[in-house]
Amino acid sequence: TESTEHINKVFNTIFLLNFIIVSLPVIILSNTINPFIVWWLGPKYLLDTSTVIVILINLYIFGMRISAQIFKVKSGIFVQDKFSPLIQGCVNLVLSLIFVQFWGITGVLFASTISVLSIGFWQFPFLVYKYTFKKPLRFYFINYAKYTVIALIAWMTTYCLCHYLLIDNSLLDIVLKSIVSLIVPTGLYYISFCRTDEMRNLLFTYIKPMLLKIFKR
Repeated sequence: TESTEHINKVFNTIFLLNFIIVSLPVIILSNTINPFIVWWLGPKYLLDTSTVIVILINLYIFGMRISAQIFKVKSGIFVQDKFSPLIQGCVNLVLSLIFVQFWGITGVLFASTISVLSIGFWQFPFLVYKYTFKKPLRFYFINYAKYTVIALIAWMTTYCLCHYLLIDNSLLDIVLKSIVSLIVPTGLYYISFCRTDEMRNLLFTYIKPMLLKIFKR
């Protein structure tokens, strides 16, 4: 119906915003977390590359679920997944106890990754698309894959800029890396999405009215 289609368009806009809000901090952290630790505590407290990667993956996966989770709650979908938190928690606990023996804290973090991928990663959008939008789940994952690829391109670009141009781990270096990690992805996102309905809705339906209200005060 027209109402369902409108809700789906709103979701797609919110999902784009969700992606931007989640991916930018992840990219910034990827380029600054270890330099910050070196500046603050010293090089002996550096995190392993594998630990950093798992932390960033978890932040991205957990963050990208938020829009689907919000729409699931707003749609009143509660009964269909009432046992999911328990199952996911059990999977997480069992895997954590196993993986910690081999990989320590990285294993515990990786257990969280697998547990959320096993259920939470796909279940929220599945329920929303099935009961609210009445559409195949592939539309969600097409957007998810597209956003992730663009985020990876943005990350690789900022990684090269930060790690080949700025390398002294000073506070100024960290600030410059943060600025590069913010500006480059933001520009790439705008170039990639400026012609899409989602970006136009985000800019002109949500952000522009909000800014007008702020500056009129």
